[in-house]
Amino acid sequence: MPGLSVPAPRLYRWPVIVVGWALLLLAACTVPATLMPSPPAGAQALAPTGPHETRTDLQVADLYARYGPHFGRLQSASYSLPADLAWADVEAHYDQALRGWKADARFPPRSGKLASRTWVKGRQVLVIEQFDAGGTRVLVVGSNLGVRD
Repeated sequence: MPGLSVPAPRLYRWPVIVVGWALLLLAACTVPATLMPSPPAGAQALAPTGPHETRTDLQVADLYARYGPHFGRLQSASYSLPADLAWADVEAHYDQALRGWKADARFPPRSGKLASRTWVKGRQVLVIEQFDAGGTRVLVVGSNLGVRD
């Protein structure tokens, strides 16, 4: 019959309402993953092989051993740095990217042949280390940002 509408049975409305509320609650409780900041200008992703390989692998293994027990699973990225990029410039880049983060007293900054710096925010950590490996200035960035346990 024209103009006649049949109301939806009440029985079918409740599951839709319950599922809708569940999706809203799930979306509200989900914390978006924070990703590692980009490297400083001029840094290039490190080739997987080369004269730097052994030292870089050892340094990354050390980073996992030192920080893993405190912060859980970590990820790392390695970069070659241009000769004209000073350590102070690298630190300043990450200071800017990590505004609101703090230093962790358990891991004081180091300078010299192995320079490093650690920032924390709650259970999140970001570590940078710079060293020379086979004539290449290497920057290793380690973090648990974006890592799901």
